[in-house]
This record gives sequence, structure tokens and C-alpha cells, in this order.
Amino acid sequence: VWPDGVVGSRPERHITAMGRRRSHSTVCGFMFGIFEPPAASAGSPLTDAGHFLRYEQVTRPVAEQHFSNGFLGGGGRLPQDWRQLAKLLDLAALCESLTHADLPEEIRAELVELVSATVENRDPQLI
Repeated sequence: VWPDGVVGSRPERHITAMGRRRSHSTVCGFMFGIFEPPAASAGSPLTDAGHFLRYEQVTRPVAEQHFSNGFLGGGGRLPQDWRQLAKLLDLAALCESLTHADLPEEIRAELVELVSATVENRDPQLI
């Protein structure tokens, strides 16, 4: 069950792609980078927001304002706490990515930092 405002009164499904990097994401059905069909699923549009904004830093925002303006301008709806909900949805994808046995160590370290930053409610510290 989704909190009010996440998907509205009628469950909406959108294709989401759980790429391991920002360049491997789709946003609101638009492709950015490489689409990985095995990583695609149907879910809340906030899943895409979480994937796309996982590297965004609150202290130095780059894409968030453009993303949210475009999302709203395209008819999307964002609840008041959408950033936190998007981060929590992305947390599940980050944790799932960590289960892959063939994950290169540099990607594993990056994912661990993203998970830690999400759980600790802070900006990720990546090089």
C-alpha cells in the first residue's frame, strides 16, 4: 500500500530501470543512457526519481530542480515528502544491486556509500 499521493487513487505503473549509475536510468518513460531490460520493472514514478537523483547532493543540487519542474510540467504529481519516498524506493534497488556476485569492487564500494548516505540521511561522499 502506497502512502497518499505516491500513485493516486488508481495504482499507476511505469517502466523503471534500475541502472547502477545515473547514466543508466529512465525518467518518466524517457531514456537517459543505456536501458538494461533485465533491470526493468513496473512501479511508482518515484522509483525513477530515486534512481535518477541518487547522486544528487542536497548541499550542492545539480539536477533536482530541473527534474521536479519537468516532472510536474509533464503532468506528474509529487507528494510533499517525495524526495524521502524516492530515496527509500531507491534504497531497495541499491540493496538488490549489492547481491550480485560479479559486482566489481569499485561499484560495490560506491553502492555501500550510497546505502550508508541514505540510511544516515546525508549526502553521499563519492570521488
